[in-house]
Amino acid sequence: MESGNSQGVAGAITSLDLWVLAAYFAIVIIIGVWVSRRTESGDDLFLAGRALTWGVVGFSLFASNISSTTLIGLTGAAYTTGIATSAYEWMAGIPLILLAFIFAPLFFKSRVTTIPEWLERRFDRRARLYFIAVTIILTVIVDTGGGLYAGGVVVQTFFPDIPI
Repeated sequence: MESGNSQGVAGAITSLDLWVLAAYFAIVIIIGVWVSRRTESGDDLFLAGRALTWGVVGFSLFASNISSTTLIGLTGAAYTTGIATSAYEWMAGIPLILLAFIFAPLFFKSRVTTIPEWLERRFDRRARLYFIAVTIILTVIVDTGGGLYAGGVVVQTFFPDIPI
């Protein structure tokens, strides 16, 4: 499909695409409004009112740790270099055990909602702002970039004419 148009047919946005995007944003806005009306405090928003059991917290931690980068990146790396790449994920159990038995009780005792809040209480506001800045920058550059690239690789695998 070589032509003067670099995007070709695959790059054309149709009315169906616009309807899907509009429906997606409408659903996200409806969920956001519904949640905001039921949320009374930061504890409600970030910690579900501190009412979750340990099993639900564990599954939530697992679900928030799994992403396209994990599923696609680790699988691809294991395919090209061997299963040793997965040792990174397997070793994550050790820090999670430390979190569960050492750090989580400290956070619960302090009644903090987020790690930046704990840093401000333990040190000062500068530590909180530094941690927030580093987290945002790394999330935008590393996680978002990696996730978009991994998604692009998958799309290109199924639709080879679509350029990344």
